Amino acid sequence: MIELSRTRQGWLGVILWAALALTPVRRLFEASMVGHMGVQIPLLITAGWLIGCGLAIVFRRDFGSYNSHGVPGIILTLFVAAYWMLPRNLDAALEKPFMELIKFTALPLLAGIPLALSWPRLALIGRGIVWSNLLAMLFVMAWLYIESPVRICNFYLVNQQTLLGWYCFKVGILLSAFLVMRAFTFNFHIPHPNTPLSGE
Repeated sequence: MIELSRTRQGWLGVILWAALALTPVRRLFEASMVGHMGVQIPLLITAGWLIGCGLAIVFRRDFGSYNSHGVPGIILTLFVAAYWMLPRNLDAALEKPFMELIKFTALPLLAGIPLALSWPRLALIGRGIVWSNLLAMLFVMAWLYIESPVRICNFYLVNQQTLLGWYCFKVGILLSAFLVMRAFTFNFHIPHPNTPLSGE
């Protein structure tokens, strides 16, 4: 039953990945900075995460020794995600089809899948560090995009980056409230692929 559920997660990730690559969907998200950075990129990582959940048993047995405590995988995830949030790389993805292909490949395979395989291995303090860095990044990006008087991305106007700044600020506030509520009201547990199966 657990393996079937994971298989469905994997196929859901593949379907999401394919749907995001459809030209109308891709153009819809990339028409605005909020859609490009705030929706498309997280969804690509989510697609990879779902695929990683579906392939977890294979990866856990074959590559677990290379991902000690989940740290290497989390570092790879953070590096790849941060790279594709840089304004110049957003411009490159819109300008060059080859960079767009790399974006659609790297985010699911090098960010989403490592996240699925590494998060369960990460110690509590490590998870806290990741959440803290994510919040800091959201608020720094919010400040940068709201206060910048010039265009940071060549393909988007100043009002687009201002909207993205407020989007990052609101997401940061909501995430902060969620983490505080989680700490004081319930023990939130993210389903992950590395939970030992019965009989293992």
